[in-house]
Amino acid sequence: MNFFQNNVFMDLLSFFVICLSSGQMGKIFSRIKLPKVTGYLFLGTLIGPDILDFISRESIKGLHFIDEIALGFIALSAGSELFWKDVRPQLKPIVNITWTVLLFSFVFCAYAFYLLADQIPALQNFPLEARVAVSILTASILIARSPSVAIALVKELKAKGVFTQITLGVTILGDIAVICIFSVCVSI
Repeated sequence: MNFFQNNVFMDLLSFFVICLSSGQMGKIFSRIKLPKVTGYLFLGTLIGPDILDFISRESIKGLHFIDEIALGFIALSAGSELFWKDVRPQLKPIVNITWTVLLFSFVFCAYAFYLLADQIPALQNFPLEARVAVSILTASILIARSPSVAIALVKELKAKGVFTQITLGVTILGDIAVICIFSVCVSI
């Protein structure tokens, strides 16, 4: 088999072309006063399998290991932005905001999904207990927030201050809480 016909090689080549393109797209969006991450998301949506199909779903699955590596870097980056001496005075608002957002989001999502269960063919024949279980499990997934966007904006804007510390604290504490909530919901 020719080296250039290897699917892994072509997937990696596509990935590198996309990385270079997204850098340029970020610069373009930055010139029109939008965050660079908006350009990255725009390009990903445009060249993805749903619009231009430049990179196929199979290729995306083949590059899944990059997600895992990026997630590690995002977690390290989030941790490097928080300093205990800065966060400690904001701990009470961080905890209050996190639990308020998670509680209301969870209840709203679970209730909305439960009400929509009749519209989902796979759930129409489920008994009440199973619908409730599926609703709370779905809600535990829907309340997850992505720290990558928050970190990207903080780094791009070089944001500092109390609001930034609270935002990052809520994002990180929320992610930890979502993992715990998901574990409880799965066991139910």
